[in-house]
Amino acid sequence: MITMTADEAMRTIYADRLRHTLAEAAAQAALAVLTQEKLDTLLADES
Repeated sequence: MITMTADEAMRTIYADRLRHTLAEAAAQAALAVLTQEKLDTLLADES
């Protein structure tokens, strides 16, 4: 059986790991939204 302290430590580790994973996913999503190519297309003069 796991002690309460060990259980709390494991929860902390898993929460930190999840927080890190979510931050990485958010950063990658933010970068993927507007690429240089998309920006060039948006700024191109179509007249």
